[in-house]
Amino acid sequence: MTAGTLIALLLLALVLGDWLRRGDSSLVGSLTPALEWTSSWLRETLMVEASLMGWPLTGETSAYWYMSRSAGFMGYLLLWAATAWGLVVSTKVAKGVIAAPLATSLHEFLSLGALAFSGFHALVLLGDRYIDFGWVDILYPFAASYRPGWVGLGQLGFYLSAALTLSFYVRKRIGHKTWRSLHYLTFVAYALVLAHALTVGTDASARLAQAMYLGTVATIVFLIYYRLLASSGSRSRGLG
Repeated sequence: MTAGTLIALLLLALVLGDWLRRGDSSLVGSLTPALEWTSSWLRETLMVEASLMGWPLTGETSAYWYMSRSAGFMGYLLLWAATAWGLVVSTKVAKGVIAAPLATSLHEFLSLGALAFSGFHALVLLGDRYIDFGWVDILYPFAASYRPGWVGLGQLGFYLSAALTLSFYVRKRIGHKTWRSLHYLTFVAYALVLAHALTVGTDASARLAQAMYLGTVATIVFLIYYRLLASSGSRSRGLG
């Protein structure tokens, strides 16, 4: 993630520098030192990052472990975003602000993104020589050689999320009511993944990670509470 951000900034600096060289020479002269310093700093930072990760991907490199950790964070955040967005749509908070087809498409996109990063989070561990996971450890719940119980919860959460995401494509066959009822299992999948992240994640004790988990969980709890209140209010108005 850090390397990707730095590369994007480097490319932006290079493009901006090329644009300026074709423009006002006085402006170019004033900004060129800053651009050169930025490019040099980015190159040095990227080299440090590559050294820390153990590039190239040979021998006892730590790159696989770092990629798995960062992908795990992204997978969790996307799953949280998909869950939170589903609650926002179901409570009709975004009604009138965003079209219903776009809201559904966004929910689907976030769910697919969560699956992609979560799948990469698991599969990239096949290259890590320290944890030494095989296909059985990756694919079969509770069969991992490292903390099988907590890893198994994450695997179950992934498979449940995958089934719920695939339900987008059979919604017409099973009916909207059934599809919506199935989506209550999203909270189960989210809870399983959260338990996995808190117990297996090597960064779970970091303050920044704890703040992220606390903030995301608080958001989901608030939206669930808001939805329950909204549903209760709707029933009360219907009876009145």
